[in-house]
Amino acid sequence: MKNFTRHLTARNAVYAAIPALAFVAVYSIGQVTPPNIAPIPLAADPLYAQGAGQKPTLTLALSVEHPTVGAQYRGNYNIAETYPGYFNTEKCYSYDKTSSLKHFTISGSATAHDCAGTGFSGNFMNWATSSSIDILRFGLTGGDRIEDTASSTILQRAVIPKNFYDTNLNFPQKNITRAVGLQSLPSSLFENNDTNGVRISNCLNKVYIYTNGVVPVNSGTSACDSPMLMGPILQQETNLDRPNDYTECANEGTNNFCNFTGYKEVIFGTTEKKWLRRLVKNGVKCDWNVLGDPAVNELKKCYIKDTSLTFPMDAVAGGGDDHLFSRAKVCTAADTRASLCQQYPSGHSKPVGNMQKYSDRVRMAAFGYLMDDNRSRYGGVLRAPMTYVGQKSYDANGNAETGTNPYAEWNANDGTFKENPRSESDGISGVINYLNRFGRTGPTAGVYKGLDPLGELYYESLRYLQGLQPTPGAVSNITGANVGRKDGYPVYTSWTDPFDGGSSTKNYACLRNSILTIADKNTHSDKSLPGNTRTANQDYDRSGDVNLAANVPNFVDWTNVIGGFESGNAVAYVDGNGTNRTTTNPTSGLDTTLANLGTLNTGSEFGGSSAAYYIAGAAYWAHTHDIRGSNWTAEPTKQRPGMRITTYVLDVNEESASDDATTRHRSQLFLTAKYGGFNDVDGDGNPFTPANDQGNYNNRHWEKENDAGEAKTYFLASNATAVLKALDDIFVAATKVSNTIAAPAISSNQLTTTDNHYYIASFDPEYWSGDLKRNTIKAGANGGVEQGTAATMLSAASVLDARTTARNIVAGKSTNTSSGYGINFTWSDIQSTPLGTQLDKPDAASAQDGLGASRVDFIRGDRSLEATKFRKRNSRMGDIINSGAAYSGVPTQRYNSSAYLTFYNTNKNRTKAVFVGANDGMLHAFNAETMDELFAYIPSWLGPNLSKLTDTSYNSALHTSYVDATPVVAEAEVAGSWKTVLVSGTGGGGQGVFALDITNPTSFGPSNVLWEFTDAHDPDMGNVVGTPKIVKIRTNAKSASTATYKWFAAVPSGVNNYVNDGAGRFSTTGKPALFLLDLSKPTSDNWTLGTNYFKVSFPVSNSTTLGTQMLDAAGNGTGVGKATGIVQVDATGDANGAVEYFYLGDLHGQFWKLDMGAADLSSSAAASHWDLETLSYFKSNSTNDPLPMYIAKDAGGKVQPISMNPSIAYGPNGGYVVAFGTGKYLEAADNLISTSTQVQSFYVLYDAKNGAQADGTTAGINGRARLQASTVSGTTISTPDFLWAEASNASATPNKKAGWYMDYPYAGATGGERQITHATLFGKKIVFTSLMPPKASTSACGGGSSYTYQANLASGDGVISAVSTGAQGAPLIFHVGSSIGVSDSTGLRSKTDRLVIGTPSSTGDNKISITDEITAESLVGRLSWRQINNYQDLKNQSAGWN
Repeated sequence: MKNFTRHLTARNAVYAAIPALAFVAVYSIGQVTPPNIAPIPLAADPLYAQGAGQKPTLTLALSVEHPTVGAQYRGNYNIAETYPGYFNTEKCYSYDKTSSLKHFTISGSATAHDCAGTGFSGNFMNWATSSSIDILRFGLTGGDRIEDTASSTILQRAVIPKNFYDTNLNFPQKNITRAVGLQSLPSSLFENNDTNGVRISNCLNKVYIYTNGVVPVNSGTSACDSPMLMGPILQQETNLDRPNDYTECANEGTNNFCNFTGYKEVIFGTTEKKWLRRLVKNGVKCDWNVLGDPAVNELKKCYIKDTSLTFPMDAVAGGGDDHLFSRAKVCTAADTRASLCQQYPSGHSKPVGNMQKYSDRVRMAAFGYLMDDNRSRYGGVLRAPMTYVGQKSYDANGNAETGTNPYAEWNANDGTFKENPRSESDGISGVINYLNRFGRTGPTAGVYKGLDPLGELYYESLRYLQGLQPTPGAVSNITGANVGRKDGYPVYTSWTDPFDGGSSTKNYACLRNSILTIADKNTHSDKSLPGNTRTANQDYDRSGDVNLAANVPNFVDWTNVIGGFESGNAVAYVDGNGTNRTTTNPTSGLDTTLANLGTLNTGSEFGGSSAAYYIAGAAYWAHTHDIRGSNWTAEPTKQRPGMRITTYVLDVNEESASDDATTRHRSQLFLTAKYGGFNDVDGDGNPFTPANDQGNYNNRHWEKENDAGEAKTYFLASNATAVLKALDDIFVAATKVSNTIAAPAISSNQLTTTDNHYYIASFDPEYWSGDLKRNTIKAGANGGVEQGTAATMLSAASVLDARTTARNIVAGKSTNTSSGYGINFTWSDIQSTPLGTQLDKPDAASAQDGLGASRVDFIRGDRSLEATKFRKRNSRMGDIINSGAAYSGVPTQRYNSSAYLTFYNTNKNRTKAVFVGANDGMLHAFNAETMDELFAYIPSWLGPNLSKLTDTSYNSALHTSYVDATPVVAEAEVAGSWKTVLVSGTGGGGQGVFALDITNPTSFGPSNVLWEFTDAHDPDMGNVVGTPKIVKIRTNAKSASTATYKWFAAVPSGVNNYVNDGAGRFSTTGKPALFLLDLSKPTSDNWTLGTNYFKVSFPVSNSTTLGTQMLDAAGNGTGVGKATGIVQVDATGDANGAVEYFYLGDLHGQFWKLDMGAADLSSSAAASHWDLETLSYFKSNSTNDPLPMYIAKDAGGKVQPISMNPSIAYGPNGGYVVAFGTGKYLEAADNLISTSTQVQSFYVLYDAKNGAQADGTTAGINGRARLQASTVSGTTISTPDFLWAEASNASATPNKKAGWYMDYPYAGATGGERQITHATLFGKKIVFTSLMPPKASTSACGGGSSYTYQANLASGDGVISAVSTGAQGAPLIFHVGSSIGVSDSTGLRSKTDRLVIGTPSSTGDNKISITDEITAESLVGRLSWRQINNYQDLKNQSAGWN
């Protein structure tokens, strides 16, 4: 411990955080020009997410063998169940037999999937016709389009092989009862007296639906080509002469046929009186086994005659067809599936999948097979190289490339797919086309490869991501006479590295790379991976290929590692961190049959198959080891540290074999997902460790949360709903949205074992949507802290998007405010106001266009004009960038007057609410329990920009700040009544601040808008980018016998007050100011300086010496001053809860202390009673002019900007210790790092009691010489011993200092490190999180990064965390428990608080990072009030709270 404690009083005073206070005129326009000060172009986009680096990748490894296109649904039809697919499950369809592309089109709506005979049920048609690959296509691309014009889309089921007709293995015959048929099919297909069920068969792109006892005579391929159909027996006689108008066609016999085309009536019987009659089509076999036997053991013949009879299907199918084409017209006016259909600028809608939705955030590639059924054919081939499939493309550093993506795979205007986006000689190309159209690109549709070497296909996909070239055997013999093996689609025989242009020094652990394979488990001859020595079935020896220096591991060894984990055998391996380990499985789920897995064949008895488990070994290695790691010494420039793969598997469940859990769990597909997709929490490569908080081992790292025993990334294709969700999850996981680093709201920082909540905001830049999610946090039953999972989070955006009732939105008024500042935001209310005029224009400079009402509807949430007249949105909720959330629950117990107790008891059970600003134009209020929106508020000064929200160019070029600052919520006495008040600025959204009465957030209306204050009222008001404070201030002179108090919003003027706001308003001096705005101002009163608002202005400079003037490239002064402004303010309170001192820093490095005890804010007082000359605590010794407490300067004497909120704690001898860091992060230029980037610092200053006399001529504390310098080495902050002293008493011997400071170790050109978020105090420690711009990031994903510092405030010693992935916000303290020791002889006891630190991060998982438990010690007992950090709360304990 440094000598700080020896400088305290003998009572060992507690050093603790100061308790929070109650906060936690129209100007004429003159003909002058703005001052010569550089403006700050406030960034609307999140600075810490710019330069986002490499994008995630998804590689499709499509095992395109015939089982891949097998039936999606194999069980019996259940009308109560929903079967997703191309057909709309809630609609009925008719069949368009007149179109050149016959298809189904919607005819009406179904009732619980029941069409009651009016048409074909879409739900039934999905069950009857869907192929497994259709669901993958549906989820990824929206489906295979057989017709794709600007105004029409028809999706077609996969073209399945002819021999799938009624094959139980792949596409079994399906049957339903007549009753179900009458619910699911048109009544015209049924005859009145028939009782037969319905039979369904499929082949190619056709579906055969047989009713009324009609059956096919032939089967398999011949039935698919031209089925012979036979109706039920129409007549059967045993003693009646056969009609004589029939012509004999064949004798009875198993090989005898009556061949004809079209319909005939056939009689089968003896030449005498025993016969039966049927209606047949396209011929018939003259065999009793087919036709029935009217005369057993007697000679029979077939006779035919022409007929006008037909089967009912003819009238439906048209053109003589016996079948229907499995095609559905989608995204019509009647088909508005929100999950499928996206409207394009052309005005028409197209089906889209995740590939389109995430096209600018994921790169994609596709692998498949050659059309070669020889066992000797190795592996798979690249069919579509890694690319962005949408309109945008990015370079290797994540920077958007100029112009439209040349490889875009669809038309931006109408959404139609491009046939050949890569201009290949084959005439077709692209990822989407390959996925959608395999099976119909070759010379014969419906032909697929047999004998699938899946493991080798997977390895080729992995090699591609590893930066290697294809295995030669994969791409051999595909030219000349063998070109047909390409099946009409490109094959890339040499590869461009998908991570070309990347860095061998940056860390790629952040980058989500995924391989998605769809396959069946019955694979063939796929052992030829590096390490293999088994050569049966035409596999070949690749043991000689193993070479770690060439980035080729031994996959047989890694397969054996899996066997060790599964069986419980000990197998040695090296984990991804280079640590030697041995396989262990502490769970009970052992399977000894899987020991020595690298020697086994797949299959139930490990020998009946020609396939191996090597695919699982490859997936495990790629998931737990760097696929381009430091071992790759042969090509070090291609190393990509930290790059790994997550593997997803869709099992098409051939022969339904995977329905059996044991079979499924032993399959190579399941093990590939289990070991290629688990959470390797501690990096040891063991999917069963570590144990949970209770010390128990289980399967939570690898199994699904809601499906015990099933691997997280394994899916049975037969479960369509699960597959579609999995596809969504794959893209969501790969493209996490970013959280804002602004402070989350918390319901309580006292954690118990019951749920508390925090609320964290996020943004998604694709369509500039956002969210506020509620997550749970609590103390673990056995220690630690538990947070909720993704499944338990509650999304405000999801609730808002599902809302069907009208929203309560109030807007501020810019005129006629004497009757109130608010108005309902509806067109009928605002039409005749300035806001109505503004919204009736596409922009401020344009003429009115009559779309005002539609724009209001859009902003209120109507989505009917999205992607046509107005822009496309992902959500009604706008992005949340710089606004933190604020929580309001039970009113504070800080006050104890009788009036406040009445207020408290009235409102203690009110609806809890959380508030956040968003760039959709609104401050939102949400129910903190349900996340329902309670109300929203639109500040008046946003009106001129609101129309931008509807502009179709908004997503790409016009993103704008609206309510982009953090609100403050507190109780205050307003006009004689206690209320809960919210005050907020709008950041880059405009120059103003508003105050709302949110006492009862469920009944908010226009009358609850207390006031607005903008630069129209005082031009010194700028963009308020900080958080105001709600404070109680004594308003009369300190000399008055009776004190009077009022409540104010203390608002720093922010930045850019000297910039013309477009209406000719600006500060003529550029001086920043602290505004004190009377919360009790009546709406009928104008804002009047000195009456209902006050301001303290601060000096600015323009000096090259001080560094407050802009320099040119040569380093010479330009005469233009550097930006001025004040961002944050904090205060201490006196015994009455009123402000004692304000502390604030400005962008010119001046840190000020204002003494509110010297103020007189009474209406009769002149400005001299509350200006800086009066309130500045520090004064010049010679002139008595106001001086800052300190001027932050770097080692070269240049001022350092201050934008963080200061931290204030009690210090020695009744003084204070004030801490702040320097730096600014408001504009794009703040992301630049160069040799001229300034070093920033963190300061801890001693504000001695009665130390008002300045230490020099410029500041109360005269520079760094009065402070002790700390040094940083590695993760340690070290500060030499010193004695705390007033600045004027600072000396070298003994070493007395007025505080300490630390230069950030990664500041300046090293990394641009700086401080912009507030610090947190606990015990004797201070915790603060720095920020480094994206350019300094060592992560390949880019984005900002942070270090977290913990320092002893007294000694200056401390530690530094490892650098974070993603920028982090200000730390939060959560208390998890405390203990109090035994009293000593003086009555003092030691109290130990146990707590954790939570830090919001921009990485996008909607959680906060939690540290291990730490402790803070303090003394309790007989102490003076000033030494107790919760004095006010203790004082109120006897005030009658209940």
